Amino acid sequence: MFLKNIFQLKNTVYLRLLLILLLSQGCKKNNSKSSNSSIKMIQTINEPKQVKMVSSINGNILAYVTSGTNFPLPLKQELFLLKPNGEVIKTIQLSDTIFQHIHAMKGVDGGFFVSASSNNLPFIANYKINDNGQIAWSQINLLSSSNYNINAPAVCLSFDQQYMVMYQQYGSGYYIQKISTSGSEITKTKLPSPAANHYGTGLNYGEKYSQFFQANDSLIIIQGITYDLYDQLIDNCFIRALDNNLSKKWYSTNFDSTHIENSSGLYSSYQNKILLFGCKTSNSIFEGFGDVFIRTYSLSGILENEKILPRIDGTPTLIKNILKTPDGGFILVGSNNQLSANDVVSPNKIALIKLNEDLQLSWSKTLETSDPAKGFDLTYLPDGSMALIGLLKDKLTTNKLLYLHLDPNGNIINN
Repeated sequence: MFLKNIFQLKNTVYLRLLLILLLSQGCKKNNSKSSNSSIKMIQTINEPKQVKMVSSINGNILAYVTSGTNFPLPLKQELFLLKPNGEVIKTIQLSDTIFQHIHAMKGVDGGFFVSASSNNLPFIANYKINDNGQIAWSQINLLSSSNYNINAPAVCLSFDQQYMVMYQQYGSGYYIQKISTSGSEITKTKLPSPAANHYGTGLNYGEKYSQFFQANDSLIIIQGITYDLYDQLIDNCFIRALDNNLSKKWYSTNFDSTHIENSSGLYSSYQNKILLFGCKTSNSIFEGFGDVFIRTYSLSGILENEKILPRIDGTPTLIKNILKTPDGGFILVGSNNQLSANDVVSPNKIALIKLNEDLQLSWSKTLETSDPAKGFDLTYLPDGSMALIGLLKDKLTTNKLLYLHLDPNGNIINN
């Protein structure tokens, strides 16, 4: 009842102060035992559904786990600080009183940058978390509307190394907020309305933004999906470019009404190009599993090339994340060999694909685990090895959080 009565406060200054007090910082120490195994099962409160991780310069890892769904937010979440060997250092609470859903994270100088929202109050909360898991500062973006349905799909660094958050408030649109490294808001700007030259114009929620980055001091690139609420077979990836004032510059999509597409990575390459990674399929039963594609765009939005990668063992793949490698190439992580939309019976395997700097295939493989597994995220550790986080479907058909230690060639290290 207390939280519901907050909105009776007419003075937003008091509301902002109250939010800051409620968003108290907290963390819990971990009581689990240390292990030298390269394959670890991390204990979670509930069965995990989605996982993400980022690493800091010293190798500590911030891992985020969600359980269940309650649109648009998960029912449960946990935030873990891990050692490079996968040992849990502590769990982190962003607030002791308000449930917050973490939307996006990024490893930054001295720790991590995290953006979250609440299903109780209309705000975006941004945090700088130190390497040791302590919250250095929080920045509260109090929204004018009482609409709680807020999504912040991406964060990135600006060209001048400040923090940028792209967020959506349902019914209001998308915004980009720029925050200094000390936690003060610099700017907050609403993004332009949907372009008029793509499928779905005029339909509510016809575009979903998912990733963005600043390509140079005068160009911001946003990637997303166009979709039709009534026909699930026409989801397509698009790229939009904005200038520094967030005004439209160009829009590009490779529209194909016969395929479903999903994106997994957006990068600017050393050749001054834009790279879009994703998967596409003509069969909705595979739920995103299909052929992996790479599209190369010029900075003016011209599609210059599309490459379809060979399937691993002839089976469809779903890519979840992309890791830039020191040699200028990329490693794609996900899962493949899904023969059914039902995860319980599908023999999923963690999939890795290595590309060189010319986007040519160096190697691809699946990792053998005791039970079906999915790969979700991958990061480098200070010694050049890699940490992979995913989900393992055990014999009781429940997901378990999985941590793997890999060498640079994607092999499981036997410590």
